[in-house]
Amino acid sequence: MNPVIENIMTRRSVRSYDSIEIAKDALQTIIDAGNMAPSGCNAQRWRFAVVTDKAFRKRLLEIALWSVKI
Repeated sequence: MNPVIENIMTRRSVRSYDSIEIAKDALQTIIDAGNMAPSGCNAQRWRFAVVTDKAFRKRLLEIALWSVKI
């Protein structure tokens, strides 16, 4: 089977995550892959914010949940 088709057919969604720290080189590889993802007419530039501080992540979650309630 074509590797691309195989990856599409065997993909899975993840909704729970481990709290382990990701190595910086692995994180950079993930960001580089995301930068290569297509956008509509290739018009949008991707921007990523990597937040590693747990307190800041919690605050972002609180803000996101608060904005949903409005």
